[in-house]
Amino acid sequence: MHRLTHRLTLAPSAPFFPTASELHRAAECVAPWALGLEEQDDAGEWAEFGRYQHELAEDLVKGAQHIPDVGLFNCDIANALNAAIEADRGIAKTFLWPDGYAASMRPELGIKWRSDGFADEAALVQRAPGERLRGWFSGTADLVYVRADGVLLVADWKFGPREKITGEPAAQSCQGFFLAMAFAALLEVSASSDNEVIARFERRMVSESGIEVDGYDITQGELDAFAEQLRGLGARIVKADGAMPRISAACGKCKAKVNCPAWEALETHTCAAIANVDTGQVEALCRPPQSPEDVRTLHHAIEQGEHLTAEWRRWRDAYVLTSGPVPIGLGLALKAAPQSKRAVVNTPEAMDAIERLVGKEAIVVERSATCESIKKAVRDKAGEDIKSTADRNKAKAKAEAEAFTALVDVGAVRESGKSYVVREVRTGEE
Repeated sequence: MHRLTHRLTLAPSAPFFPTASELHRAAECVAPWALGLEEQDDAGEWAEFGRYQHELAEDLVKGAQHIPDVGLFNCDIANALNAAIEADRGIAKTFLWPDGYAASMRPELGIKWRSDGFADEAALVQRAPGERLRGWFSGTADLVYVRADGVLLVADWKFGPREKITGEPAAQSCQGFFLAMAFAALLEVSASSDNEVIARFERRMVSESGIEVDGYDITQGELDAFAEQLRGLGARIVKADGAMPRISAACGKCKAKVNCPAWEALETHTCAAIANVDTGQVEALCRPPQSPEDVRTLHHAIEQGEHLTAEWRRWRDAYVLTSGPVPIGLGLALKAAPQSKRAVVNTPEAMDAIERLVGKEAIVVERSATCESIKKAVRDKAGEDIKSTADRNKAKAKAEAEAFTALVDVGAVRESGKSYVVREVRTGEE
C-alpha cells in the first residue's frame, strides 16, 4: 500500500459525513446527513461517566502515576485499566508517527478518511468528541498501536451498563472496521493476501469486576470490502440517494428524530387517531395549551394515549411470545426473556439456612435477607481465582444459580414460577 501524495478534490459544500460511531445507523438511514436535519443532543449521566473514564484511560496511556481520588474516580476501574494498558505497552512497537511524534501507543487519536471513487486519503485530525467533518468520515481511537508482529490494534473502551446488550459486536462493528481501515491506510499497514490478518479491533467493556474483551481479527480482504461499502455510503449521502427518512431501529439514538419528517408524519397521524375529531383538536396536541379547551383535549388525549400504548405493547408482546424473536434492524431483535419470581422466606430457620449455604454477607439489617443480598454475596465470592473475565462471569452466574437452587430446596427461598418480558437483544443472544 502506497501513501497518496495528492489531495482529493471535493466541493466545499459537501455535506457533513457520519462519524465512526454513527456508521451503523447511517447504513440504515442516511437522512440526517444527506438532508442536513437539525439535531438535539440529549447526553445523559452515563455519557458524563464515560467521558471521565476515557480521560482516565488517556492519562494512564500517557504514563500518569497518580490519579486523584475525586469526582467519578473508581479505584477498581482504574486498576483494571492500568493493568490492560501495561499489557498493551509490552507488545507495542515504537516508531515515528505521521505527525512527527515518536511513540508506541497513542490514546484518543483522531483520524479522517475519504475517497473520490478512484483514490483514498487518510490523515490525522484534531476533533472534538462527536464532531463531524464535511466530506470526510472521521473518528477517534481510544487506543491505537502496531504490535511487534506488525498487526495494527485498535481498542475502544466501553463503560456503559447496556453495552453488552445494545453495542455492536467487534465482528460487526462499523466503528472498529472504519478505525482499522483508516489507520491501516495512514500507517501503510497492508498484506499481500486477502486472507492475511492485518488489524485487530477490541471492544473492551470495563466494570468494577474487570475488563471483558470482545475482539476480532480483520483481514486485508475484509478491510478492502469495508472501504468499498464506505465509498458507496459516501456517494449516497452526497447525492441524497434513498434519503427519504423512514422509521427504523436507527431512530433509537438519532439526534435528528425531533426534526425528522418521518417522525413528524407519525406524530401527526397518531395525534389524529387519539383526538379522533376535528383539526383544531389535533393542533392542540402538537403545542402547549392556549385555552381551557386545549387543556381538556390534552387531558382526554393522555388517557386515550396511555390506553393505546398499553394495548400496542400487549399486541407486540403477544406476537413475540407466540411467534419467537423478531428482527428490528441494526442486528437487534425483540425477544421474550424469562424472569424468575423469587421471594425470601422471612423466618429464623430460613435465615439460618441462608447463612449456612451462602454466608453471613447475605444477611442484612435485623437479620433479614433479600434476593439481591444473596445474589451479591454469592457472586462476590465466586471466580476470584479465575483470570479470564468471561470465565469469571460464567463462574459467578453458575454459583448464583446453584445457590438459589439449594435455597429453594431447603425452603429458604420461595420460587413461584417464571414470567416473560419482551426486550431488545442482539440477534442470536441467549
